[in-house]
Amino acid sequence: MKEKEENSYIALLKKTKGEIQQDKLIEGCCILSSVLMQQRNHPHRDLTIEIEDGLASVLLWADLISLGYDEERINKRIASKLKKHKKIL
Repeated sequence: MKEKEENSYIALLKKTKGEIQQDKLIEGCCILSSVLMQQRNHPHRDLTIEIEDGLASVLLWADLISLGYDEERINKRIASKLKKHKKIL
């Protein structure tokens, strides 16, 4: 995203308190969760495209919402979580 576009997006995010974007993220998480559970319960079915679509939605909205928050703190939390879950990664 270009800097000018990013700045206008951040302004819109702050103005709307990110409610629309949060709703989209919540919706995407629910859909992804449902598709992942379907895949787990029916391993013979190939839901790869649906899973990729769900991941794309979640990553898109999470990335856009993150613009309104402190990037350094988010990165520290990610590093902490990676360290915490090192055994399963």
